[in-house]
Amino acid sequence: MNKKNIALMCSVFILLVGCGKKDSSSSTPGPSGIVADCVKLPCFYSVETENGNLGGISGADALCQTKHSTAKAFLVDGVKRSADPQKDWVLDPNTSYYHVDGTLIGTTNEDGLFAFPLSESLLKEEEWYWTGMLYTWESNTDNCLKWTSTTPAESGSGGTGDVTSPGAIWVGKKACGVPNKLLCVAH
Repeated sequence: MNKKNIALMCSVFILLVGCGKKDSSSSTPGPSGIVADCVKLPCFYSVETENGNLGGISGADALCQTKHSTAKAFLVDGVKRSADPQKDWVLDPNTSYYHVDGTLIGTTNEDGLFAFPLSESLLKEEEWYWTGMLYTWESNTDNCLKWTSTTPAESGSGGTGDVTSPGAIWVGKKACGVPNKLLCVAH
């Protein structure tokens, strides 16, 4: 074999190895270079928060985008984002949503909302997270002053990650000064 053939074979080998990698569209790096490795899109994942001051809806979206550049926070404030009635809502109608590992959580209805029970819980672990919703998908007034407060007298509503019932979006409220998770949806 001559050097041209060897070089050509090496190039083909490198190309084939590169093509065998996971589709990069399912793991888009965010601004910090951290990646939420979603096997299927759209997918749910969580990020840690210091407290209920998330910098409003746009700040919460930015937190989610540190793991996946197309993500939005699964969070409402009743003004900038709401689920019922919908305004800048994060779930699309008639769409299947997954865990990071590809497990089906559920498929939304024509209104872009899940019917309960879900196929799987929104998170695989028993973790409390902010949502700002009631179990009816309506915005709750317990939203840490639209996700900008850590005042002990204020509270934020949320759900828990280990249930398939409406408790997935509303199980109660917690003081705004405590850390909780934030759910994110990558598209």
